[in-house]
Amino acid sequence: MSQTNVFFRRVRINAETGTATIICSDQPIQQKQAKLAGLSVATQAQSNVTFGVLSLRDPETGSVMGASHPTIKQLQSKLNSGDEMPGFRLSSNPVINRDTGEETGLFWVEAL
Repeated sequence: MSQTNVFFRRVRINAETGTATIICSDQPIQQKQAKLAGLSVATQAQSNVTFGVLSLRDPETGSVMGASHPTIKQLQSKLNSGDEMPGFRLSSNPVINRDTGEETGLFWVEAL
């Protein structure tokens, strides 16, 4: 796999652990506008999007960054959905569900 471009999707906070991860995709997510029962809605416009997870660690402590970490707070205010993340790529390492031991369909994101 080793996709060369990844794009920011959102910051996800794990409610159990308080850790923060960044959800990425291998292409910017495009939306298509539509009406449903007279209401404006949007849907994802493309298929075959691969998603990844970036887990950041504090360079001084080596600990996974939590929701309140200053770097996570800054990233939340600076990154917009669809922003390219130079220097990172999807790895070929799948994310494994801790409870079931099965692949989740997500891949770990790594620095180049």
